[in-house]
This record gives sequence, structure tokens and C-alpha cells, in this order.
Amino acid sequence: MIGGLGPCGRPMCCSSFLGEFYPVSIKMAKEQKLSLNPAKISGICSRLMCCLNYEHHVYEENIKELPDVGDRVLIVGTKKTGIVVDINPLFKSAKAKVTKDDGTGEVEDFNSSEIKVIEEGVVKIKQEEIGFEELKELKELED
Repeated sequence: MIGGLGPCGRPMCCSSFLGEFYPVSIKMAKEQKLSLNPAKISGICSRLMCCLNYEHHVYEENIKELPDVGDRVLIVGTKKTGIVVDINPLFKSAKAKVTKDDGTGEVEDFNSSEIKVIEEGVVKIKQEEIGFEELKELKELED
């Protein structure tokens, strides 16, 4: 690759600092909560973007410190509990629906150090559905 700018506005990874190409998978895009639209996660070479691999280790390490979506958590320093509805590995935070004293629930954002898992997989959260054609197109980007 001679040069150009990536979607982030910076010089393309493959032309500026990458010495060799490492495998990039769809799983990396899913972990980073990116749209699985092939047009948005593929580079000008029509392969999955190299930056997915570049950031992968950070997401992998941070996910280890977070509860899974659907886990019941205790809010540290309180007697409140909640169900995790979303996680943000980049900021090491999780959103949990916390039940208030009056029985209503409110979604709040917590740092990973503010919550502790007390029960795993209490609620099953529906995963994003991908059509067959879109999955086929994404698989072609991996090769």
C-alpha cells in the first residue's frame, strides 16, 4: 500500500507502521462492539481493517475485569443489586439495571471496581442477528 487516510483520519496502518499483516477476525469487531456492516469494517484493500487487531489485546484484557451481560451484580458499598445490560471494555465500565427501594429499575453506569458478580447468567440477552448473506460477505473479508 502506498498511502492514504483511514476512516479515523490518520494515515493508514498498513502504509505507516505495520511491518507484517496479522490475522483479523469478525470476533474482534464483535468484541469492540462495531457495526458488522462489511462496508464499515473493511479497509480499502477489501479485507477487515488492521486496526481491529491493533486494539484487540486491550479489549481482551479489559473484558476479563468485567461481568458478562446478564450477570447479577452487587454494587460495592451498598446493598443494591442489578443486572448487567451492557459493558464497555474500552472504559472498563458496565451498565446495570439497579432495582430501587420503590421497586422501579434504573440503568446506571459503574466502573469495574464498583461492582461484584454475585450470580452469573441470570438473564439471557438476545444477540445481534446476522443474515446468511451478510455473514458470507464478512467471512470473505477474513480471508
